[in-house]
Amino acid sequence: MAEKSIFGSENLFKELFDNMSSGVAIYEAFNDGEDFIFKEFNNAGEKINNLKRDDIIGKKLTEIFPGVKELGLFKALQRVWKTGNAEIHPTSLYRDERITLWVQNYVFKLPSGKIVAIFDDITANKKIEKALETSVEEYRILVENAQSAIFYLGLDYKISSWNKAAEEIYGWKKSEAIGKIIDELILVEFPYDTREDVEKIFFEKGVWKGEAIQHHKNGTPINVLSSSIIIKDDDGNPKGMVTINHDITELHIAQQKLFDSELRFKSIFMDSPIAISLYDSNGKLIDANKACLDLINISDVDQVRGFDILDDPNMPRDIKTRILKGETVKFEVLYDFDKVEESLRAGRAGVLYFDAMISPIYSEDRESVKYYLNQVNNITERRLGEKRLEESEERFRKIFEEGPLGMAIINLDDYSILKVNTMLCTMLEYTENELTALKIQDITHPDDNDKDMELVEQIVRGDISFFTLEKRYFKKNNEILWGNLTSSIIRNKDGNILYGLGMIEDISERKIAEQKLKESEQNLKKSQKELLIRNQISKIFLTIIDDKMYAEVLDIILKALKSKYGVFGYLDEDGSSVCPSMTRNIYDKCQMENKTIVFPRETWGGIWATSMIEKRIICSNGPFNFPKGHVLLSSALVVPIILQDECLGHILVGNKEGGYYKEDIDLLESIADWTAPILHARLKRKIAEEKLRKLNEELELRVERRTKELEESQRDYRNFLQNFEGIAFHGDLDFNFTFIQGSFELITGYKPDEILSGAIKWNQIMIPQDKEKFINKIKQFREIPNTHFQHEYQIKCKDNTIKWVKEIVRNISNESGKPFMVQGAIYDITEQKKFDEILKESEEKFRSITEQSLMGIIIIQNGKIKYVNEAFSIINEYSVQEMLDWPQNGFIKIVHPDDVEFVIEQAKKNQSGSKDVVINYQSRIISKTGKIRWLESFSKTIIYHGGFADFITVIDITESKLAEQKLTESEEKFRKAYYQANLYRDVFAHDLNNILQNINSSAELSSLYLNNPEKLHTVKELNEITNEQVKRGQKLIDNVRKITEIDESEIQLDKVKIGRYLEKSIEILKTSYQMREINVQVNDNAKKKNVRANGLLLDVFENLLMNAVVHNENPKIEIFIDITMEDMENKKFIKMEFKDNGIGISDYRKKSIFEKGIRKDKRSKGMGLGLSLVKKIMDSYNGKIWVENNVKGDSSKGSNFIVLIPTA
Repeated sequence: MAEKSIFGSENLFKELFDNMSSGVAIYEAFNDGEDFIFKEFNNAGEKINNLKRDDIIGKKLTEIFPGVKELGLFKALQRVWKTGNAEIHPTSLYRDERITLWVQNYVFKLPSGKIVAIFDDITANKKIEKALETSVEEYRILVENAQSAIFYLGLDYKISSWNKAAEEIYGWKKSEAIGKIIDELILVEFPYDTREDVEKIFFEKGVWKGEAIQHHKNGTPINVLSSSIIIKDDDGNPKGMVTINHDITELHIAQQKLFDSELRFKSIFMDSPIAISLYDSNGKLIDANKACLDLINISDVDQVRGFDILDDPNMPRDIKTRILKGETVKFEVLYDFDKVEESLRAGRAGVLYFDAMISPIYSEDRESVKYYLNQVNNITERRLGEKRLEESEERFRKIFEEGPLGMAIINLDDYSILKVNTMLCTMLEYTENELTALKIQDITHPDDNDKDMELVEQIVRGDISFFTLEKRYFKKNNEILWGNLTSSIIRNKDGNILYGLGMIEDISERKIAEQKLKESEQNLKKSQKELLIRNQISKIFLTIIDDKMYAEVLDIILKALKSKYGVFGYLDEDGSSVCPSMTRNIYDKCQMENKTIVFPRETWGGIWATSMIEKRIICSNGPFNFPKGHVLLSSALVVPIILQDECLGHILVGNKEGGYYKEDIDLLESIADWTAPILHARLKRKIAEEKLRKLNEELELRVERRTKELEESQRDYRNFLQNFEGIAFHGDLDFNFTFIQGSFELITGYKPDEILSGAIKWNQIMIPQDKEKFINKIKQFREIPNTHFQHEYQIKCKDNTIKWVKEIVRNISNESGKPFMVQGAIYDITEQKKFDEILKESEEKFRSITEQSLMGIIIIQNGKIKYVNEAFSIINEYSVQEMLDWPQNGFIKIVHPDDVEFVIEQAKKNQSGSKDVVINYQSRIISKTGKIRWLESFSKTIIYHGGFADFITVIDITESKLAEQKLTESEEKFRKAYYQANLYRDVFAHDLNNILQNINSSAELSSLYLNNPEKLHTVKELNEITNEQVKRGQKLIDNVRKITEIDESEIQLDKVKIGRYLEKSIEILKTSYQMREINVQVNDNAKKKNVRANGLLLDVFENLLMNAVVHNENPKIEIFIDITMEDMENKKFIKMEFKDNGIGISDYRKKSIFEKGIRKDKRSKGMGLGLSLVKKIMDSYNGKIWVENNVKGDSSKGSNFIVLIPTA
């Protein structure tokens, strides 16, 4: 607030704005620059354009000045508005039906976007120029219409000439003034000298310039800047006086207002709540306001007056340097009062945080710093608060980014996801950008959404502070993830809601385990029940004869299924259904005639027949239509007994209270499946026993013959088999095993006797889809001797678990060469299969993720690329196969040379398993087509195929890098534009004013000689001076243009000869200064040498030569150009020394003479830009330029400009 009050006073701005001698207009762009609206217009602008401010504010530019587009100014305004680059619009004639005048405009853009045009009416100057080009008569008209009062006095002080400006300034008409003594007409006072001193100087020197106070006809005082000259005749005797008076009354008024503003500034200074202190140019404390004294805890400024701020140890060195350069510096500092205890003598100790701004206050001529103004805010509490906030935010950031839980920040207005951490991305398999494009509802299971939203609303209302909820989320691949959500709300200090915070723990494995446990418990209960039934049935099958066995088994089934009636039947060899169990259950209750327990196939009917024919389970809970006398059933369940797709019989149960359901079906189906092989064995037993008897007789003969041969071999073989981890077997060609050794029970759960007895067959425990392959192999074993093979298949063990086995088997032929038995080995490969499946799934998942990833992914092991995805191929333009074929360390060829050493080092560390690696870094690669791409890499060490490898993910950040570069270039362009604007304002305006002043002086002198024909030659000389000043102006504009071109364009260099450009520049010099005696000498040592330059070399030589003439007051100008060869920093240069006998350059100005726009001496006559242009051109050549004294130790004996240009 204090700074704004001190430096931005609206009243002060208004006073300065309204009292500027130049017109100022402020515009605002309309409709994207289609036109411009007047926002402000100062007094000078009203006067120049003969307009009233109130008549134009808010109106369009083209409406007030219809000729502005023809003037060219309108396009300049549009360019400045679009580019922000200031422009000087050249002097142009504006004409419409209302006014005609010559104007010059300087246009620039404010930070607010408004456009400012500063303009001057130079019509009078243009008329002077026109007059000098036309005739003497027009000179008289020009004087008559000049803006300054011009009058001629005789030696008797009587007025003989009185122009229009004099009439306007003093109020006296020409007719009233002519012939009057000047003192009678105009009273005059001299504010700084006595009248006697003024007259003495005037008559001694013939000229007097100064400020005077004169009076209007009505008595009003007028401040004038007066210039009086004595006019002499041809003999040198005075014959009259010419006085030119310029009205500066308005300027004095503005100065008084500025003085009043400074008083207001002093009041603001002392009462400001900001600590403000004032220091002299040496950094000594002069004054301080009350806030400053309170800050350092003293009551009187005299206690600290004289404290040297530039000697303060708390002041950073770079800040001191910038202050001494005259910059306004804003900075923060941790101020330690103990360090300045002796020098400051403050009433405070310890340290405070200060926010300070030190500004230089220049003298009126802007040549030196008069004071330093220091403004300080105590920001200790703010900084400590910020530090605590930073620590808190850092703790939250670490918890958020590195925590083991998935976390998300939610916008509670629409439940959109604002930010997520890496863990949540990993859990849901989304990228961060993908998640932040969604709302929380998009990833929540629909069944959980309402409960979630209801709890959030309770938190928002303040009913609860947080909640925990187990809910389901959708992963990117639509899989379900169970999460334990803890949700809360983050509020600001006022209690307003900022956003919601959710923390999610992945409990999917726990949920899956719970579900499996539940299913396992259900299966266990079911298995226990089935096991009990099987044990009971097994006992019956083993101990009960056929006639009673079926009924006993059926009783167990009916009890298990809580059924009243049932049938357990089988198919005999003729295909008839035999139901022996009916004798003890249904048979007695059946009232049908010709009832029987044997049902030939042609008599089959009812649901039991359908079940066996179609080999499917039939369950019905009624009603049924039964023939009269049939046992009535209210519900029935029929399961066919099937083995290897052969129907062996059926089990029927009926009349369960409440009917039959899935668990009944599953139980009865399980009993039927388990019973099938046993039933099959019992049914085939007689046939098998007969075949076995015959086979045994034959085998007994064979065995008897071969017993002796096999005894020794069998002993060795059995010793081996006792420790065999697989299953060794012999069997017939149908794979009915006759011999088993090894881990049969461990692998299958069955005892060897169960398969050797025929209770089960090996192909019965094979899963159905593998049986067909097995049957095909049996055919080969029966028909083709010496057949052997190995295959893998699955078996169903006794505990119903499924295992993978690998079988290696061959057939054995008898003496006639015909296969009669098989032998082989079976191995349990279940664990190997599980591992293979896990590995396959892992590889497929990894490959799916990497191939679909937008990031490049590479695995490097032992210097070779072992894996690379398509995304990285797109980035570097090499195909995946090309990269996989690269030799060891072949990937280095795409790394940018500047990054090779670092990348190799990191790759080696990762491949060796080192911990000392940079995980995240940026580097460049060169693509196959030569493009440079910026990459951000994330690398880590992994185990790959048993060894350490470098796993790298890369993201193409080239576009963001280019954006950063464009931003830097944009800032540089802005800096240049700002610099050039200051250049135009200061240097260009200064030099142009000098030129116009010289033209004006020539015009004034010309007007004195117009009535004297004998002085016409002097008028011609003055005309030559005017022409010379016009050339100077053209040169100034040309230099500005060339500096701008060098700043804004690429410089092309060629091989050029220096001699040609040097001779041309000497010719131009002598042509331009024909009235001066100039002697230029050049040695010929290297004139024919070639250098790396261009056509601007002519401007270098021309500016250096003209500088030697312009700054030379000798009647004869001597310039010597010495050309030699020079070696510097292993490079060859042409060295050129331009030595002159001019006024020389002081040592303090040598340092700044080449700086663009710097001229500390406002009386300097130089062009201001010539040497800046030379320096800019030399920099573009990679050359050098500096200046020395022509005579060592004496800067007044001329200058020696030294130029170094690289040879070609």
